[in-house]
Amino acid sequence: MVWLSVETKLRCLDVHFQSTSAYLPAEAMFERLCLFYGFYVLQQEILVLYICGVLKKYDPFPFSLYSSYLVKVKLSNGTTFTAYTYAGELPSCAFGFNNHGVAFTLNSVPPCEEEIVGGAIGRNFVSRDLLEATSIEDALARIHSSEASVGHSYNLIDTRTRRILNVETASRNRISVHEIGEIPFFHANMYLHLQVKQAI
Repeated sequence: MVWLSVETKLRCLDVHFQSTSAYLPAEAMFERLCLFYGFYVLQQEILVLYICGVLKKYDPFPFSLYSSYLVKVKLSNGTTFTAYTYAGELPSCAFGFNNHGVAFTLNSVPPCEEEIVGGAIGRNFVSRDLLEATSIEDALARIHSSEASVGHSYNLIDTRTRRILNVETASRNRISVHEIGEIPFFHANMYLHLQVKQAI
């Protein structure tokens, strides 16, 4: 498992390999991961992910600068995934990808209190489940069957076919799927397709 702590100016990046004694300076390892996976640090607090034409800008809260990680996990069933994660939370709160060619980015879309369903599934459980999806169709099915407490906006990416879907979800099994074509598409922390009352 590789742990990368994303910190201001990349000072003190902590890189540790549990399965090998090989060690690279933190900056060199981070640079290699950036080149391979398409991660870029634009400023002190901004991380950008680029996969198959999808650009994800992530500007975490200041408190998370010293407690954010890229985790690479290999499960007993052979699935491996890499995910951006806050310490103590399920992977992933922002983006991730796996060895099945499935990748995703996400945005929270904060609803009004009346839109929240108590006792339903928390959205971080849904995004963790996506890390094991075997195809973009499987990812979509996992999102659709989740009965989430609140919604998310997901960009699902099939890195093999280069197919991209934007999926907006909301409580009470509301879902909207928008296939991204050649026309540039932008989504932030607001619903574009579903009619949901939001906290602004």
